[in-house]
Amino acid sequence: AWIEKAMIIGGVIVVVAWIRPATTMADEREAILGVLQSYLTALYARDYATAYQWISSADQQRKSLAHYERDNKPFKGASLALAQRLAQEMVVRETVVERQGDHATVQTTLSLPDGNAEDVSRLLLAPGGFEGAPRQELEERMAKLEALIASGQLPRLEVEDSWTLVRDSSGWRIRLEAETP
Repeated sequence: AWIEKAMIIGGVIVVVAWIRPATTMADEREAILGVLQSYLTALYARDYATAYQWISSADQQRKSLAHYERDNKPFKGASLALAQRLAQEMVVRETVVERQGDHATVQTTLSLPDGNAEDVSRLLLAPGGFEGAPRQELEERMAKLEALIASGQLPRLEVEDSWTLVRDSSGWRIRLEAETP
């Protein structure tokens, strides 16, 4: 009787040990894709202060936030608010995650709003530039953007890209610069 119990317990341990790595791999994949989605959403919205939080510590050591923003010209004010809403419409599809230790490569197809399409860019960019828009104008532009999204007429682009991520002390992060040996 005790042999049967020992065999059952041993069988349960083997099953649990076999399931756990699969769960861990699925969790790691979700963590990698979550970081990529957060980074791409911030990047699309030209919210570079938020995007910067998702890049690797090695890249952050090479380039300060001020330098990163200066190189990339972030949206501010009304344009940032509108672009952040538009970024929520981005869809990451067809992901292939290849992971080796603390490095991962993700190949994706992105379906994203075409911010350069006339109807969209007219809403994103205030007549005076990226920032300026009184609250009422922002509300009107946001309402027009919501109507465009709801109508299903939002112009879209399909883009294929590949991203490298590394796991550092903060977890999975986007790797911008190639590592030098």
